[in-house]
Amino acid sequence: MWPSRVEFFIDDRSLSRCPTTPIQLVLGVFDFAPPVGDYTSSGFPLVGGRVDYIAGRPVAALVYRHQQHMINVFVAPGGEERSAAGAIDSHGYHLLHWNDGGLSYWAISDLNARELQELADLIRPRSS
Repeated sequence: MWPSRVEFFIDDRSLSRCPTTPIQLVLGVFDFAPPVGDYTSSGFPLVGGRVDYIAGRPVAALVYRHQQHMINVFVAPGGEERSAAGAIDSHGYHLLHWNDGGLSYWAISDLNARELQELADLIRPRSS
C-alpha cells in the first residue's frame, strides 16, 4: 500500500552551490515542466522543492522564503486560459491562484497579501 502523500524534499543546504539543479532533478518526475526560478535578488530565495500529491495527482511544490516566512507554490497541469491572480484569505494564510501557459499555480503563505503578490508577479513572467 502506498502512502497517501509522498515527499522528496530538498532544503537550502542542498541549494548552496547551484539553486535550481537539485530541484530540477526532483521535478524530473513530472510529465510537465514547472518553471523554477530563484528570486534571491528580489528577496525571495528558492529554499526547497518537493513532489506532493493533491487529489491523487503529482504536483510540484516549490518553497520560497521571504524574511521569516515560508511560501509554498504548487504547480500542476491545467488552466489552459491565462487568468489573473485570485486571492483568498483563510485562517491567517493568504492564497493566490492563477493559470498561465497550461499550468495552474497556488501560492500559499502567512506572508502578507501584498508581498505574496510580489512573488506571484516574479513567477508569472517566467511562465508566459
